[in-house]
Amino acid sequence: TNYTIPRAVSPSTSLTITTPNLSTIAPVGEVSYLSSNVTYSANDISSYSMKISYAEGNSSLSNSNITDSSGITTTITGAGGKTPASMSSNTWGYALADTNANNTTLTYSTMPAYGSGTTIVSGNAESVPTTTKKLVFASKFAENATSGHYRTKVLLSLTATPKVVAGLDSITYMQEMTGEVCKQTPQKLKDQTIPTGGS
Repeated sequence: TNYTIPRAVSPSTSLTITTPNLSTIAPVGEVSYLSSNVTYSANDISSYSMKISYAEGNSSLSNSNITDSSGITTTITGAGGKTPASMSSNTWGYALADTNANNTTLTYSTMPAYGSGTTIVSGNAESVPTTTKKLVFASKFAENATSGHYRTKVLLSLTATPKVVAGLDSITYMQEMTGEVCKQTPQKLKDQTIPTGGS
């Protein structure tokens, strides 16, 4: 006879990007900003982590329609952990901050390669209340930068480890029931009726 034991937890996560496609006209010699709110939450977990990297097939902020007759484009490198006041020309980066943070005071990091995402938010908790942060991208083009449409794709991911509940979740058959398993089982599960099978 097999017994079905109900699960005590139901892990869930949510990640929403308000504006997934961003674009702007960037004046040369100045730092330009693009931002979108990112909202996330999780329940019945033991830990979580949000990571950022280039999306698959992308490795730089590059010019997709070169207008220079020579066919040479400007290389836009990573910001390298700098504030806008100290950003070098022809660099770009990202920062995650509170929604009311001033973009000009943030520190902008270099985008990691695809498959080597950097953790930008993490924690050990059974739940994460609905939280909204601002993901900001900053770029600075030199006056001699090749004109055109510079673009890239970024991957933002939220992963979580489900909460482990000792007790009835750890057994499959009633014959495996012990006093220790019963002791570790939440009362709400003990009060449920466990269906029995016929022979």
